[in-house]
Amino acid sequence: MLRRMWAQVSRRVGPALSPVPLAARRLKAEAWLAAAISIGLLAAVAFTTSIPTYSNAVYVRLLRKELHEKTKNYPPFAFMFHFLGAKHGYAEWDDVRSV
Repeated sequence: MLRRMWAQVSRRVGPALSPVPLAARRLKAEAWLAAAISIGLLAAVAFTTSIPTYSNAVYVRLLRKELHEKTKNYPPFAFMFHFLGAKHGYAEWDDVRSV
């Protein structure tokens, strides 16, 4: 029974996997070419991912510089809240609920 199931699986999966041994033989025959292609692909991915990383670092540096000039050494994304309700009269619950 197990042999019959294996035969059915290999009949269905076999044609899909037939290019794998051919590709392995070609890669083995042209090992230096495969290595050069792999290094080139690695370099292309590295350049592609480094550009957004660099630009993000530049923008964060500019943001920190601008915030440092305008604030009193607060962290870049800190929020400061001030309640000025008592200056113009106390807020009632009915006024607050509408917000």
